[in-house]
Amino acid sequence: MTLTNTNFDTAHHAKAVAQAASLLDELKNLVRAEAKCEPTAQYFNNQYVDWTPTTNDERLHVPARLARLGSTICGLHELIVYSLKGSAAYGYHCLRQNKKPAALLHLLPRLLAFVASESTDVDAILSHVLLCGEANEDTIRTLNTANVADCGDPTPTPVKWGPQPGKAILVTGHDYAALNDLLAQIGDKPIRVYTHGEMLSAHAYPALAAFPALAGHFGTAWQNQRFEIPMFPGPVLFTTNCLIPPPDSYKHRVFAMGPVGCDGVKRIEGGMDGQPLDFTPIIQSALDLPAFDVGEWKVDETGEETAPPTDHSRCLTRRHVLTGFGENTLTALVPQIADAIRQRTLKHIFVVGGCDGFETSRHYFTDLVKATPKDTIVLTFACGRFRLNRLGLDTQEALPGIPRLIDVGQCNDTHTLLSVLSSLAAALHLPLTALPVSYCLSWFEQKAVADLLSLLHVGCKNIFLGPSLPLFFDHTIWSVLQDKFGLRTITNPDDDLKLMLSGQ
Repeated sequence: MTLTNTNFDTAHHAKAVAQAASLLDELKNLVRAEAKCEPTAQYFNNQYVDWTPTTNDERLHVPARLARLGSTICGLHELIVYSLKGSAAYGYHCLRQNKKPAALLHLLPRLLAFVASESTDVDAILSHVLLCGEANEDTIRTLNTANVADCGDPTPTPVKWGPQPGKAILVTGHDYAALNDLLAQIGDKPIRVYTHGEMLSAHAYPALAAFPALAGHFGTAWQNQRFEIPMFPGPVLFTTNCLIPPPDSYKHRVFAMGPVGCDGVKRIEGGMDGQPLDFTPIIQSALDLPAFDVGEWKVDETGEETAPPTDHSRCLTRRHVLTGFGENTLTALVPQIADAIRQRTLKHIFVVGGCDGFETSRHYFTDLVKATPKDTIVLTFACGRFRLNRLGLDTQEALPGIPRLIDVGQCNDTHTLLSVLSSLAAALHLPLTALPVSYCLSWFEQKAVADLLSLLHVGCKNIFLGPSLPLFFDHTIWSVLQDKFGLRTITNPDDDLKLMLSGQ
């Protein structure tokens, strides 16, 4: 719930805080019953054990921790906290699909206890930072297994962008299980369902694509929702982050579920511990609201769909886009890619993706990919891919049958990247760090932190980050991470591209 752009619902937060207090009371009672002693701070080795939800506990506030620990130590601890929040989002999806993220459930208490200890040992902190990467890598692997088991093996799929006539529902976020339940409950009702944002990848999963109601994709990355949702006539379901608090002009059409919420936004309850999700309210809303009138839209001679000239048209930049290069599909291509690298017909692989955002400096990632040579491949993922999949590189071949731009999937599909690159290293009898691969990640919220630490956990080096660093990074933190892991900040596309291609 505390991820960036997830929950702005005061009552929902109050309920969660009360639940946390109840769990703490249960734990204290267990200590009294089993250990026959009082659950003191000394017993738990945790100064926060006396916390209550009615206390404005300033010890927990970042300014107080900064004063006690200094910016460097406090910032390194925040790196752990941010990563755990990102992994918690992935772990939530695992639990939604009845899969336990074992490493996360084991390491989460240990890592939180370490943060609560307020250790000032930099080496110890960095070892726990890598444990975060281990926990996250196991979690996204578990989630990938759950997605394939529930929805089938994703395969490369051209997805139609843009509207079709009729009643409509827009689904955004990352929750395939919720999309499946919604499609099943719609049945043969005259409603078309469109994906938005990272839900684009849903079209590549056979079990989801089999539903007739799944019509196509509408929209781009999360930060454009205030331009795109006003153009959509039906209700919108937010299954996970990222939600920007909606204005009154369309708040009445927004529904939230799971960890997502906002004051004044309707909720779909259930979805955990075997509780079914009842989508009747959003289905009825779709039937009551206006339908798409595609007479207002047109397709020009290049096949580009455009919105009416008075509307913001960035949500419809191409007629189709290719997505769905899952782990098994890419693993099957490894021998061909490895052979091309040996023969020097494939010069380099770029991994470009991550979180998108508002800043104009994020054009860097588009310009970088535009400048990549034709004998290279770009692997992209997460919402950062929407800066790239409008370039048409998925229609150009780098190798026979292999496009120049390969859309791997959502942010959690970092696991697919790690798995495939590890297979490629094995095929070439090289360590992961010796592959002709460069990483350029766009940075915004907590899941990006968790995914970065997963890359570091498996040994990836010389990762370029941008467009800016987290505010809790001071100069000393960045120097430590540069020395330990070879991290770099982006500068400009031309100079960085030369460095990447040179292998530096």
